[in-house]
Amino acid sequence: MAEDDIKPRVVAIAQARMTSTRLPGKVMMEVLGRPLLDYHMSRLSQAKLIDRAVLATSIEESDDCIATYCRKAGFACFRGSRDDVLERFVACAREHDADIVVRTTCDCPLIDPELVDRALAAFFDQRGEADYLAPAAGAFPRGFDLEVVPRPHLETAHEETSDPYDREHVTPFIHRRPKRFRLAQFGERSPASNYRLCVDEAADFDLVSRVIETLHPARPAFGLADVVELLQREPEWAALNRHVRQKDAAAPIEVA
Repeated sequence: MAEDDIKPRVVAIAQARMTSTRLPGKVMMEVLGRPLLDYHMSRLSQAKLIDRAVLATSIEESDDCIATYCRKAGFACFRGSRDDVLERFVACAREHDADIVVRTTCDCPLIDPELVDRALAAFFDQRGEADYLAPAAGAFPRGFDLEVVPRPHLETAHEETSDPYDREHVTPFIHRRPKRFRLAQFGERSPASNYRLCVDEAADFDLVSRVIETLHPARPAFGLADVVELLQREPEWAALNRHVRQKDAAAPIEVA
C-alpha cells in the first residue's frame, strides 16, 4: 500500500466535566432516563469516518461519576487536567494514537454523526492543504459544533502557549493564527443557524429535552434536518432560550 493511501487514525474527543459555572452537572442531567453525555457519545460513535470516540474528563473527584457512567455504558474515557484542557486533549490523543482529532463537547447532545462525517470528508478533500477545519459562521445551529485538527498542531499549541485562554479552550492558538496555520471551513449560510441547541443554562436544557422527547422515541438516529423541521413546526420552542448568550471560544470561520 502506498504511503499516501494509508488512512490516518481519527479520534473524536468529547470534553465534559461536572463543574460548569452556569449549569453545574449539566452533562449528567437526564432526558428519558439517560444523561446528556450518553446521547452525545452514542451519536458521535455512529460517525463512519472516526475510528474511536473518547470522552475526556478531569481527574477531579467531582468527575468520578462521569468516569463511572462511561465504564458502565461502554464509552472510552480519559481523565486529565481539569483546567488545562489543551493538555488533557493532547494526552488523550497520544494515548489513543490519534493522527486527526475531532473536538466536540458533551453539552451538545444532538450532535449529528452525518455532520461529523461531512466535516471529515471536507477536511480530507483538502489533501493535506488544511491545518484546521471548523463550520463556517452562520452555517449550523449552536449545538452542532466541532473542530478537526491534526494532532501535531495540537502538540505545537501545547508546547508553545502558556496563555490560560488557549489552554482552557484547546484550539485558539491555532485558529487565531491564520498566517501560520491553514484554516478551512465547511457549510453554507443557513437561517437554521439562529437556533441554539447546546446546553449552558436551564432554558437550553428545556429546549433540548423537548427535542429529544419528541424525536428520539420514534427515531433515535434523527439528524439535524429533523431537528430543524421540528423547530419550524414549533416556533415558540426556539424562543425558550433566545436570551442565552454564548461565552465559550468556539470559532466558526467567517464566510466571505
